[in-house]
Amino acid sequence: MSALLAQISCAGESVRYARLAEDSADALNLREAADAWLTAAGLGCTDAEVAAHYLRGLVAARGAYAAGGSPESLEPVTQAIEALEARGANTPGLAQVAKYVLLAASAAAQSQRDAMALWLEHAVQLERIQLEARQRLPGATAHEVAGDLYLQVHRYDEARAAYERAAARLGMTPRIRAGLEQAAARQKATPPQR
Repeated sequence: MSALLAQISCAGESVRYARLAEDSADALNLREAADAWLTAAGLGCTDAEVAAHYLRGLVAARGAYAAGGSPESLEPVTQAIEALEARGANTPGLAQVAKYVLLAASAAAQSQRDAMALWLEHAVQLERIQLEARQRLPGATAHEVAGDLYLQVHRYDEARAAYERAAARLGMTPRIRAGLEQAAARQKATPPQR
């Protein structure tokens, strides 16, 4: 059993969906991971609710970016943040880290780079405490999402640096490896700024 599944108290049939969620996230399919966590939650694994809302919010924020970050496109992200707040995001813990990651993702969807960077910095600081307690966000940690969001807003040097910090903290995960490859490819394809 993985460290993540050890921290989430699932039993019975919900364990199968929790494993599917982890496998999907490892394959970089956050939509499928979110759906599997939601199914696990519906089968009585209440710990899976935070994971489901968090990952659904991340997927929605990515879609909102593609739609120009309009208020309507960000509504599912706002709903995910509200669901996390109802599950303890106003006190220290994984729900709180997830909330700040989603706030950063929402800012990125609107190309608000400075706000995104501030929310990310806060989320990563909070996550360091959780990592010391051997708890991590499911599917995509704040450390990993920092790289993802910097890639999204075309800040390739910051993306590479974020992925390198994540690798130092978490080891080389599939998300970090893919992100480092994307950052390197985009840096080569982008002419230097004058």
